Amino acid sequence: MNNQILNKVISYFALMLILAGCGGDTTTSEESQKVITINPSVTLSSDMTTVLYNESVIVSWKTTDVENCIADGFSIENVESEGSQVVGPLLEDTTLSLNCFTTAGVLGDAINISISNPPEILPSVTISTPVSSVPFASSVTINWSASNADECVASGSWSGSKPNSGSFTITSVSSNSTYNLECSNQFGSVSQSASVDILPFPSIAISASPSTVSIGGTTTVNWTSDNSSTCIASDDWSGPKPANGSQVMDNLTVNKTYSLSCSGDGGMVNNQVNVVVTASPSVSLTATPSSVVTGSGTTLSWNSANTTSCIASGDWSGTKGTSGSQSISSINVNKTYNLNCTGSGGSASDTVNVTVLPLPTLSLTASPTSVTSGGSTTLSWSSSNATSCTASGDWSGTKGVSGSQALSSITANKTYNLNCTGSGGSTNDSVSVTLSLPLPSITITASPSSITSGESTTLSWSSSNATSCTASVDWSGSKGTSGTELMSSITANSTFSLQCSNTTGSQSGSVNVTVSPVQSGTALISWTSPLLNTDNSTLTDLTGFKFYYGTLPGNYTKSLTVNSPGISSFLIENLSSTTWYFSMTAYNSTNVESVKSAEVSKTIP
Repeated sequence: MNNQILNKVISYFALMLILAGCGGDTTTSEESQKVITINPSVTLSSDMTTVLYNESVIVSWKTTDVENCIADGFSIENVESEGSQVVGPLLEDTTLSLNCFTTAGVLGDAINISISNPPEILPSVTISTPVSSVPFASSVTINWSASNADECVASGSWSGSKPNSGSFTITSVSSNSTYNLECSNQFGSVSQSASVDILPFPSIAISASPSTVSIGGTTTVNWTSDNSSTCIASDDWSGPKPANGSQVMDNLTVNKTYSLSCSGDGGMVNNQVNVVVTASPSVSLTATPSSVVTGSGTTLSWNSANTTSCIASGDWSGTKGTSGSQSISSINVNKTYNLNCTGSGGSASDTVNVTVLPLPTLSLTASPTSVTSGGSTTLSWSSSNATSCTASGDWSGTKGVSGSQALSSITANKTYNLNCTGSGGSTNDSVSVTLSLPLPSITITASPSSITSGESTTLSWSSSNATSCTASVDWSGSKGTSGTELMSSITANSTFSLQCSNTTGSQSGSVNVTVSPVQSGTALISWTSPLLNTDNSTLTDLTGFKFYYGTLPGNYTKSLTVNSPGISSFLIENLSSTTWYFSMTAYNSTNVESVKSAEVSKTIP
């Protein structure tokens, strides 16, 4: 059979559309079924809505056509369809509610019960400490009790929630303190407080004038004290002393210590003054040389008078003779050498500093550090404490102590070295310039890009200048630099992102797949199957039918093939709420297809 013959097949059968599904225009001759609807209900009531304090109420309920109920404000294990219960005694205004689950959602009812004569009893609070003043850093115990209180909260010099009665010890009180306690109930709150003051701590100021005297000399010890009632001398003097005074000490031949202890209500304090009796020692410390190059050394030399021993400190240590010398090697940073020498007349010190000549510093950079083949870069450098610089590696020659130089036509990785020298030594720096790939490019598509929930799409991607690719958002994992992948059972709008990278960086691409929900509208297509070909010969190899449909006249975006030549009707499903236009063809065993039938339509609400 040829196309000319089959194209006329459609003239031998009639196309009839029987509408089915939501909102179809077809009516049935059968009597409509009657549906009896039971409306769910929930009713909650009480015998009284206003009661006296400590009185109870009777709560009653009635429900119809509900599945499960939850009570609030009263407690019952199972809510039958109808019942009652005593709730109380009630001590405050109360809301009782009953919420039940139905096939349409949650249905409930509630009632408010008011207390007509609630008693108003404020809390009572007492708080105290055994003493009102203590010495510094002493402990103090707080005692309290409260009645008719729901909650007690501490503030001031203590804090936190407290029980209605108790005691608490503060182990070290260091300042004047006030301990507040506020207790409350539903009618209000009451606050009380207790205070503890710190007794003033004694103080002593003691001095000697002069504090250093020659052998046989004289000094005067002076002292004053506050907040003290008694003072006692010790060490190189003794006996009770007034709170304020002075005393001459003469014919001193050795060092003296004059100590004084004073007491008062706030505690006890000690202080002392030392008087040095001396033949003054002397010491001299030198370094040769006093300025050195990094890593070199110096020699320390010293001598002293009126001394018996010497101790080194700073950047050297240990016991030293009263005169001598010592070599110091490998000095890399500035050093300070101290020497303290002691004799019967006291001690004397001297210090010498050794300075390390500054090492040159150097910074060498390239901009950019990564170029494509044939590209250019600029070297920039700066130095300090340097007098000359020399280039090596992939450049050469004498350079200034700071500067810049442009380098072009770079076709391979390069390393540029620079050495700078000064009085403190030399230093090096280097910078590398590498050849880089262009940033990757990426293309990603989805076919189809619009699907119905549960359908699949095929992702296809390709890239250039990429060494690796990674998927993200609604897919994941490492991917080849090009490829395809089937994404199945997609139920929501999805974004498929792909990032491809090389040593230069990375680029990203993405594609969106729009998912339409599964539709529930249907259309039943009915027809009379053809019997003849267009040349009036008998049609013997009818194989099936093809349906074409869409939401615009003559624009069929969807199709279905039915390989069942013996049927005369077919139900098309999953149609969205709009007007759909349909046409169909017949095809034979060689897949030759007739022309499309006349167009019919159906509106899905």
